[in-house]
Amino acid sequence: RKEEKAPRNSTRTVATANLRRGHTGNGIVRRTQNEKVLQAEVADLEAAKAELGRQNEELMANRATLEFERGRYEELFNFAPDGYVVTDLKGRIQHANVAACRLLNREEQSLVGFSFAQCFAREDRHKLYELPLAKPDPTEKAERVEAALLSPNGAEPIPCALRVNAIS
Repeated sequence: RKEEKAPRNSTRTVATANLRRGHTGNGIVRRTQNEKVLQAEVADLEAAKAELGRQNEELMANRATLEFERGRYEELFNFAPDGYVVTDLKGRIQHANVAACRLLNREEQSLVGFSFAQCFAREDRHKLYELPLAKPDPTEKAERVEAALLSPNGAEPIPCALRVNAIS
């Protein structure tokens, strides 16, 4: 057999054959352009991912700071030498510190939801009910009230001075 030699213009022959089959030379150019667009989009996504990572680290640091500050506040509140009671606008106890629980001779869990006014002598309860619960000016001084706290063991009521401040 004789080997056939490829004609000199074989590139043109292949290109012509490809054109007949529907291939164009632009396919390579389009693929290159698409790859560049995809690479740019991937780079944008990587930048967005890095930014989200940075924001997440910042949020975690802020959360840790808030948790620390909250713990510090709770410790100051709970172990203050004076009794502190937090109520809702209807006067129901939401939180009481250790000194208040000691004065009332009750555990905090048993105080939650209990009417704070019920801890006082019947004749003094109106003083607590009449307190303004919302103050238009937050810098306004706390209200001072004197009332008799019911003794936990049923003995004589304990006279006490209350400072009441509405906090929004």
